[in-house]
Amino acid sequence: MGTERLEEVRELLTIFSQTRELAQSEIAEANRDLPASDRLIRTVTGFIGEVRTEASKLKKEELVLLYEEAFKRIEDWAQGELDRVHSRPRLLEERERTIASIVNFLNERSVRYASVQVPTPVELDDSWPDD
Repeated sequence: MGTERLEEVRELLTIFSQTRELAQSEIAEANRDLPASDRLIRTVTGFIGEVRTEASKLKKEELVLLYEEAFKRIEDWAQGELDRVHSRPRLLEERERTIASIVNFLNERSVRYASVQVPTPVELDDSWPDD
């Protein structure tokens, strides 16, 4: 009976440890994403504030044009951000492949040169002969 309980406790400890590790990795991931999310939200709220400020200075007849222009600008910006987000992984993969190629080349070169025996230098006697 005690052995079964001990095994149950060990299983619970394993589950809690795994859950804790998962939570820690999610915390780290959230902290990595925080600056980008913060920048994104600040950009949008800043833009909305600018539109409100402009709208407060205009006549009612001019508001529709302002809002249409604002929607077009925010749509263009959002599409640009989306394109950038989608292209980033491909660009990083390309960068990683280039670096791996360089590292492989240098590793092969260093192995090749390490296997070549360096001849010992011949000492030349530059002294004048004694006559």
